[in-house]
Amino acid sequence: MNKPVRVLHFVSIMNQAGQETLLMNVYRKLDREKVQFDFLCTVHEKGDFDDEIYALGGKIYYLPTGNYNSGVLRYVSEFLRIYKFLKSHGRYRIFHIHTYHALNGFISSLAAKLSGIRKVILHSHNSNAPHPELHKFIRLFLNFLTIDRFACSQLAGRWMFGNRKKDGKNIKIINNGIDTKKFVFNSTAREQTRTNLGLNDKLVIGHIGRFNYQKNHEFLIDIFNEIYIKNKDAVLLLVGRGELEDQMKDKVSKLGLNSSVFFTGIRSDIPNLLNAMDVFLFPSLFEGLGIVLIEAQTSGLKCLASDKVPMEAKVTDHLEIKSLNDSPESWADMVLKISRYKRESSLEQVIDAGYDIEYTANSLQSFYLNQ
Repeated sequence: MNKPVRVLHFVSIMNQAGQETLLMNVYRKLDREKVQFDFLCTVHEKGDFDDEIYALGGKIYYLPTGNYNSGVLRYVSEFLRIYKFLKSHGRYRIFHIHTYHALNGFISSLAAKLSGIRKVILHSHNSNAPHPELHKFIRLFLNFLTIDRFACSQLAGRWMFGNRKKDGKNIKIINNGIDTKKFVFNSTAREQTRTNLGLNDKLVIGHIGRFNYQKNHEFLIDIFNEIYIKNKDAVLLLVGRGELEDQMKDKVSKLGLNSSVFFTGIRSDIPNLLNAMDVFLFPSLFEGLGIVLIEAQTSGLKCLASDKVPMEAKVTDHLEIKSLNDSPESWADMVLKISRYKRESSLEQVIDAGYDIEYTANSLQSFYLNQ
């Protein structure tokens, strides 16, 4: 019996976040007798998905730490560490890099090519990053590498690879598929979850995402403050964790909203939480796609997102788009307006748009097997 093709994914840490959730969704659906996933992580900590990865037959490696934390030597060190690791683990013929910055993408891609990896995939998962001018300069050099270019949206593709299609080096869009059946609206689960949370008679506004600059929690809380002024039965569920969480808790406290804003941390019952919500709020400053928007729309949840979200995220009429230039009060008025609707599942629309995980997993499995 032939051994499965082992694909080495290059990530930071396998925590519950957008690109990592996509990878796990795909991994669960693969025929693992044909394709197996292993992971090379840059963060030396246990990830949320590590136990499941081991149970599915995957391996987790940690890139050796470097001696330099800044300057040019840091990037030389990173290149050498990736190169040496891949040279010493010569079993891999496919190296799948997940990133949002051209500098990291270029260093890891070049190291992989020079180490002898046959197939190198650079996968863009976002549409902005720190030091954008450096990013735009470095991405010019990506055109000189023989790599496969993946992105989760056209916007994420242009961010990583530019607008040009040079020498036929086109970008392959990989839909951030979800297990759609898990997110079908369930009225019984909705009532049970709302009861468990003590929110039966409340207008539940929700957000799921890491507490970082990109997700724009500062503005989100300002919006909710305006909602609360107009409707004292409104509550806000903030699901996730991150470096700005304590800062946002301080902001909520200063606004006197402690009894109406709930910080839930990481949750494993995302479908139930989406069922419990009335409106999903997503005012991101930038996004590669926003996989949670696909999940929310599948459950028939009305969503209001910023105009920085790629248009591919609008797979149903449940998603409304609004400018970040508009005031928090204007956003609040829109939330209250769209909160009055009959809740229905949008399963078929999401499947038709190509965002079921079966489609994404089959597409990637076929790609890996044909290399």
